[in-house]
Amino acid sequence: MAVTLKGFNEQVATFLAENVKKGDLVKITEENTVSACENGNEFCGICVNGAGSTVSVVLAGYVEATFSGTGLDYGYQTVVADGTGGVKKASTGKKVLVTKLDAVNSTIGFIM
Repeated sequence: MAVTLKGFNEQVATFLAENVKKGDLVKITEENTVSACENGNEFCGICVNGAGSTVSVVLAGYVEATFSGTGLDYGYQTVVADGTGGVKKASTGKKVLVTKLDAVNSTIGFIM
C-alpha cells in the first residue's frame, strides 16, 4: 500500500487574481484578491488551478512546493515565501508540518 497525504483536510477557495499562476504561493492583497508572494512574505496558500482573473487556492491541507536555503527539517517548521515560488525556513511566518523533504530535487511536502 502506498503512503499518500494528498487530499488530506484540503480546503480550496476561489479568488480574484493579480499575476498568479499554478504553483505560486499567494497572499491576500485586497478584498477577495490574491497575488504571488515576494521573498519573505507570509503566504495564505498555494494556487492549484486557474490563471487570469480567477484562481483556486489551497488554504489548508497537504501541499508540495520547492524550497531554498538550509535548516528545514521534519516536524513543525516556520516558513515564508522565497520569492521564486517556493518556501524557505524563517524565524517568523507560517507554521507547517513537514512530512517530506527531497534535497536532491529541492521539494518539500507539508500540511498547512
